[in-house]
Amino acid sequence: MNVYQRYLSKSLILFASLLFLIILLLESNFGFKLFFNITNYCFLGFKTEKVSGNWRDFTLKNITFNFFHASIKASRIHILIDPKSLLSAHKILKNIEIKNLIFSFNENHLFSSKKNYFKKNPLEKNIFFNNYVIVKNIHFDKILLKSKNTHIILLNVYSGLKFINNNFTILDTYVDYAAFNYKKYNQKIFLNTKKIINKKKINNFLSFFLDHKQFAFPMNLNFISIKCKKIQVFQNQFKNVFFQGIINKKFIFKLKFNDFFKFNIFGKVLLNNLYHPIYIHLYTHRFLFPVKKNITFISKNFNVILKGTVDNYYLSFKNIINISGMPSVFLNVFCNGNLTNISVNKIYFIPISNDKKLVDLKKQTYIQYISKLTGNVNISKNVNSRVNSINISHFNLKSNIINKKFLVSGSLNYNQISNVKIPKISFFLGKNKGFVQGSVSKLINLDSSINANNLNDFIPDLKGAIISTLNIYGYYFSPVISGVISGEKLNWNNIIYLKKMKILFNVNTQQNTTKNVFLSIKNINLSKFCLDYLNIKLYWNDIKQKFCFFMKNKNFNINFVINGKLNHHKKIWKGIFKKINISTFNQKWNFNKRPIIFAFNKNTKKNKYNTVKYKRYIFSLIKKVKKFLFLSIFNSSINFKTNLFFQTTCISNKINKFSNIKIFLYSKNTTLYKKIKNKIFSKKISFLKFLINLKKNNLTTRLVIYPSKNKNNKLFGFLNIYDIFHKQHIQGKYFLLHFPCSILNFFIAHPTAINGKCSGKIHVLHTLYQPHILADMHLKNFYIKSNKILKYIMLFFYPSLNLVKHIKINQSIFIKQGNVLFQLYLNSKNKIVNSTEWNIFFSSNQVFFFILPKIKLNLSSQLNLHYFLLKYDLIGYLKSFLFNFHINEKNFIF
Repeated sequence: MNVYQRYLSKSLILFASLLFLIILLLESNFGFKLFFNITNYCFLGFKTEKVSGNWRDFTLKNITFNFFHASIKASRIHILIDPKSLLSAHKILKNIEIKNLIFSFNENHLFSSKKNYFKKNPLEKNIFFNNYVIVKNIHFDKILLKSKNTHIILLNVYSGLKFINNNFTILDTYVDYAAFNYKKYNQKIFLNTKKIINKKKINNFLSFFLDHKQFAFPMNLNFISIKCKKIQVFQNQFKNVFFQGIINKKFIFKLKFNDFFKFNIFGKVLLNNLYHPIYIHLYTHRFLFPVKKNITFISKNFNVILKGTVDNYYLSFKNIINISGMPSVFLNVFCNGNLTNISVNKIYFIPISNDKKLVDLKKQTYIQYISKLTGNVNISKNVNSRVNSINISHFNLKSNIINKKFLVSGSLNYNQISNVKIPKISFFLGKNKGFVQGSVSKLINLDSSINANNLNDFIPDLKGAIISTLNIYGYYFSPVISGVISGEKLNWNNIIYLKKMKILFNVNTQQNTTKNVFLSIKNINLSKFCLDYLNIKLYWNDIKQKFCFFMKNKNFNINFVINGKLNHHKKIWKGIFKKINISTFNQKWNFNKRPIIFAFNKNTKKNKYNTVKYKRYIFSLIKKVKKFLFLSIFNSSINFKTNLFFQTTCISNKINKFSNIKIFLYSKNTTLYKKIKNKIFSKKISFLKFLINLKKNNLTTRLVIYPSKNKNNKLFGFLNIYDIFHKQHIQGKYFLLHFPCSILNFFIAHPTAINGKCSGKIHVLHTLYQPHILADMHLKNFYIKSNKILKYIMLFFYPSLNLVKHIKINQSIFIKQGNVLFQLYLNSKNKIVNSTEWNIFFSSNQVFFFILPKIKLNLSSQLNLHYFLLKYDLIGYLKSFLFNFHINEKNFIF
């Protein structure tokens, strides 16, 4: 071995020994701590209080790092390295855990106006990672981004990193909770742009982009996905937030909120282009913006597009919007601008009009009046509250009544305790407008107002203005009605002219209370008859009355007062003229003796009785309507929420008052709710359409229901009533195609589970009050589960066996294939005896009866159940491999 080889071998042995000693030293806690403190001098501003572990697995505690105008603090950092990766091209960090990370910065230096900050173009130097650096898992228990006025908190952040050449990738990231807090600005001040917008910061930001139009990032950034479970900004919470983004020569991003609003933003910006072309599309399923306390800006399918370049871009907005208390409008806004200025070029504000011209109408020799009513109603019934309620959160109606446009919008609430609440309902007829608000229950409190500036919409050729207010309050059986009606310059064809009119009234419908009405009119022209003043006052109660009359013009005046008194016992009304003054241009009459007026009515008591009887009839009728509309819904097990659109068209003429009435109802995504044992079950009905047409004496209806998005599952048909005001003959057919039987669950009071598909047809014949119904149904995979099935079956066989009703175990029946034939004959004329008759025939070869999970019977069955005169007949058989059971039970009562 020559000298060169000996020295080389000794050097290699020495190098290997030193490398072994270094690795051995780094494996120890002391050696790694010494090595870390020496290398720490290369990082100015980096400090740590404690280092533990070795080069493969080490922990740093109480770390601080100050740089420029920012600082980073963490209470603990734990890093785990893959030793094998140090010998390969891929450097892998298995896991990094960071606790209590705090990043503090001075927001005033984010965009400095000093030019020396941007002297060098960042594109001149690029960062390249020749080898891969991968961080598989990073976990932050808490991250706080803090400035003087802003705090951003992130909790439970899981992520990963990857460096490949100059590509920096943030792997799938999950954030459990994020919150944005502003110390300096609360929510009210935040909405004030003058206080929250700092012009100096904006100018620094704009000057940065204007001076560096070719600005680009020195590396490519790629955000695979960032998911956040919940974000809170002020009092608002956003759930299920998703973000994706890429930054290289382009900045492409996508932001989604899969919450109630379904908020999406997609954007694209070219960074290496001189003018930075941009495209941003914002979409939200429902946009709500409170303008004032009682005014909210609402828009569905809200779309905003920003397109162009930094120096020349345009923004377009085109949507249908709703403002609470106002009708829906179509809004189209077009803007353009640059980084320093923006201008609004066009605004189209068009009230929505759904008017449709009627074609192919038969020519009439008389005038036709066509009236339409269209609208959209959001209806929901509360299922969570103990108090049943129906909430119409917003409805918007448009009508064309006798060629007059009529708009109504507002909201209604109903519950069993406070009954009807009206936050506000506004209505518009041309230039005339009004509103009503208040509540109706046992106590009525209603306020309304009408401002009519175009009276021609009410009475042709009538000019002038009328302003009126009406208040109704008190107990609903005897409310107080008060109001004011005032008018100015009322003129009808120069025949009737009233310069000024005012009517005051206060009527308490309760007995033994005073009512009063006051009428005042100035400058009256009735054809050739003129009056300067006309004043009428009327006060009355159940016993005493007072009538004051004053009329004056340049030629004469009349002034008199009448006091009246009613004697209920003698049935006599007595009136005395308290004062009578009559003057003409040359004469004056004074009556010293007071004339007396007598009125005798022997039916006074009877009339009073009739009045009370009429009142009771009216309120009894209201109570029946209320029970039908509301209580029947509450007594049922169904709860619902729907958005209902409807349109009503009415064609009338002088011969036939209502010759053609059409009502069209349309609903999408109706949801049924049912609460069973503190659990809420729901079922969506995808589509519902209902048409009613009353033409002359015939009523025709059409119905289509799609329970799901699959249009092969549906219910459709018609029901017609001919000569509805006299003979009332009916004819109808309904068809079911794979219709889900699970909808029946929401209409059954006791807990019962029903599932399966139903196909068939239903025929309806005869008359309205004596219908004949024939239904032929085919069941497929029909399933019913209840704790009362065994009770019903046993009572058919042994009607006297009452012990079965105490059995509360669940039983179920599954029918693979089955047929049901139902017949109903109703005779409502005989009120003494219930003569309703119906018959059900059922047959199936695949019936499975489950009493307990381990008790199962496979049956084939054919049953015929007949009902007439309160008695039942059951005939048929049940067959199984164990038995063959024939049934012949007649005239039993169930």
